[in-house]
Amino acid sequence: MQVPGEVLEEASRAQRAAALASEEVVRLIAGPGAGKSRVIRDRVLWLSRTVDPERIGVVSFTRASAADLQTEIQRAWTEAGSDEPCRVRVSTLHSLALRILRGAGQLSAVFPVPPRVLDSWEMAAIFDSEFGEVSGERSKVRREDIRRDHEAFWSTGTRLPPGLPRPMPPITDSERNGLEAYYFSRSALYCYLLPSDITRRCLEYLQAMPADSGLPIQLTHLIVDEYQDLNSVDLRLIDEIHQRGVKLFVAGDDDQSIYFFRYAMPEGIQGFGQKYPASALHVMRHCFRCPDELLRPAIRLMESYSPETRIPKDYVAVPSVATPPIVGKIDRWSFRGHRQEADAIATSCAALIQQDFPADNIAILLSSRPALERAVVQSLDVAGVAYELTTDSERFVDAPSGRAAYGLIRFALDPDDFVALRTLVG
Repeated sequence: MQVPGEVLEEASRAQRAAALASEEVVRLIAGPGAGKSRVIRDRVLWLSRTVDPERIGVVSFTRASAADLQTEIQRAWTEAGSDEPCRVRVSTLHSLALRILRGAGQLSAVFPVPPRVLDSWEMAAIFDSEFGEVSGERSKVRREDIRRDHEAFWSTGTRLPPGLPRPMPPITDSERNGLEAYYFSRSALYCYLLPSDITRRCLEYLQAMPADSGLPIQLTHLIVDEYQDLNSVDLRLIDEIHQRGVKLFVAGDDDQSIYFFRYAMPEGIQGFGQKYPASALHVMRHCFRCPDELLRPAIRLMESYSPETRIPKDYVAVPSVATPPIVGKIDRWSFRGHRQEADAIATSCAALIQQDFPADNIAILLSSRPALERAVVQSLDVAGVAYELTTDSERFVDAPSGRAAYGLIRFALDPDDFVALRTLVG
């Protein structure tokens, strides 16, 4: 698509202004497809001209998004003419908190070797499984509910926060005390930490130290991506880091807060200006991803169901002003049964492919695989549409043989990886 020059210039001007903002605290509101990642990349390159790259930290919400940002920054770093790897650290907030705790020596008194952060497979196959053996709780669902109850408390500082499913019967104090006793004994034995425990420990450590003592690591600038998805403990931890002289740049969009089940608080970015009155505000209003026909209904929907604290938006749908304009379409279907729905999905996919739409750009999301997958697959077969079934359980690293291979590699690289050893022994 060909975008008018004045539209591109206005969007680029907003991106440059945010990337080069000189204030100590900056908030960037960036909607879908506005170029937020590009701004973060350019800001890192700009800061690196005058700041030691090792003193710049970039935080994103998930490991995957942090890895994507790291790749984007490294690519730009190389294209800028540098022959050396970029030494800017891009990580999750959990990793940054762990780095602070290590720098302060807060872990060596508890763990004989540096602890690992459990991933989702390890939490289910090691943590929950052994907790069942110790507690006598045979229900896999109940064990997971008890752990989630504890993690919710560590993530928010309150019991039963919004977003936490309410199991029946409710989690008892006896179950909570049992999990806590089990966790602290096993975490010291296997040298592991649950993700929510890391941020909690780091926050408690910093709160116990005077702000003028600084940080135990070298950090001058902290850039926080997806700020709208942080929970209350995350927000308090970032504030403690800032209070120790670290300049803060946060980016996000309250309309894109999708991690309610992880206790995300869009109020953090909505009330940022009140918490930091001297902060600068930058807004990027150009959406390069969606035409008006998709963007406007979505905005009206959010306006209708959002609280008064929602940040108002005034988007420019760039595809709609391009030459030729891209016209979007939203279909709202209703069916009497799953067979009619499956046939309509297959017919729609076939029509898109016949119009030269790339088949690998089409995704079918199922609310219930057992209830819907068979019908959809049968309809796709009848319509002659090739497809690929994907599921998390098909990941090789989460199969027994894959996890064994992964454990061997980890243990060979680091004999102090007790979790890898525990996996192999198990």
